[in-house]
Amino acid sequence: MLPFVNTEENVCIDGFISFDHSQFFPNEITIAITSYSRYILDISHASHRRCGIMTNAQKKKRVILYHGLEFEKKPIQRTFLDILTTLGTIYPPKTGHPLILVTDEKKEYTQAYYASLLFQKQDDKHRIGRITVSSTLPRTKQNPLFASNYLDREIRKDQANHRRETACFTRNASNGMARLVLYLINHNYLKRYSIKASIRDRRVHGEMAGIEKAEILEGIRRMFKERAFFSRLTLTATLERIWKKNVMTPFQKKPNYLPKFALA
Repeated sequence: MLPFVNTEENVCIDGFISFDHSQFFPNEITIAITSYSRYILDISHASHRRCGIMTNAQKKKRVILYHGLEFEKKPIQRTFLDILTTLGTIYPPKTGHPLILVTDEKKEYTQAYYASLLFQKQDDKHRIGRITVSSTLPRTKQNPLFASNYLDREIRKDQANHRRETACFTRNASNGMARLVLYLINHNYLKRYSIKASIRDRRVHGEMAGIEKAEILEGIRRMFKERAFFSRLTLTATLERIWKKNVMTPFQKKPNYLPKFALA
């Protein structure tokens, strides 16, 4: 239903921090969400090294765990570029309506932004801009990154494997991303936009983003009544990676099992 989305809203992009396998293998799930309707447009996953304050015992354990492992170079930049590539296809700037991104001040985002084709190939009719917001600002509704902060809170509230200080965690990164995609589908098309609105106001985030209610209902009907075939779907590169279970878990030595019918 992405082709039906109104492409005139600002887009908030921020990283959701969690971990796969253990806290020594944090991940960053970069998520693009529209600023007003809070409709999720795309997500991209990356694993990276643990940093920050650690005890001496934790530092020693990190050395042992990381021995012989190879980590992706510039993973956060790659996820941000993944998002910008998707936006260039499904949410491009238009004449009179530049694409405005709202992010925090992370240097990796700045590097990826200037390296992106969206920035380098913009012209007078197709402009892209970026608003940076300090991560120290209060997470109120007046914060330009409110949509991202809101989604961060919702995911941690509803997904047990992403809660702080929990015994439940993601053991397989591909499965974890598939679960997250299903949660975000529910958020876009089934969850009410505002729980404080009138009881008669049943609009969902997809409707607020410009998708007709009839399109949403038909999409939901097909999702539960018809089998989805990969060859008949139009997926973004990031969603295709999740569908094919190509999101690797730390210490994983071989690709995830994928039945042949999944590629039919």
